[in-house]
Amino acid sequence: MYGYELTTVPNPILRQECREVEDYGQLNELLYSMHDIMSAHGGVGIAAPQVGDDRKVMLAQTGGVVREYINPEVVESRGYQPSIEGCLSIPGRMGFKLRRYSVTVNYQDRFGEEHEDTYKGFDAVVLQHEIDHLHGRLMTDWGRRKEGRGPDQS
Repeated sequence: MYGYELTTVPNPILRQECREVEDYGQLNELLYSMHDIMSAHGGVGIAAPQVGDDRKVMLAQTGGVVREYINPEVVESRGYQPSIEGCLSIPGRMGFKLRRYSVTVNYQDRFGEEHEDTYKGFDAVVLQHEIDHLHGRLMTDWGRRKEGRGPDQS
């Protein structure tokens, strides 16, 4: 698996704000490892901190296909939906979260090409969960409201 392994709590990298990807030529090993680890653990998404890397890189199964998201950012969101979620980095735990029903995400692919797509329902939940990881947020934080953060700003 290319030298990466699944990281679990309390590994401190899971609490770090990830850094922007600028060198797209250095992503292959990370992306292949993330695909392998997510598949081996039966996940529908995984973020770079979950394999010990601090770059803004994630995978998410959307539309039935695993896609790569580099430097993803939610630029618009609408509506709310309840979600019960698990996390590869917190094995054996499930949590309830009020998530946005629809999200529009700006991101790059592994070659640096810009994309903007809108996702709804379960796909939107998966993206929001993985983007949380890129900002050092875990599902165990959900019961603790952070100052200045509303329900749409997990």
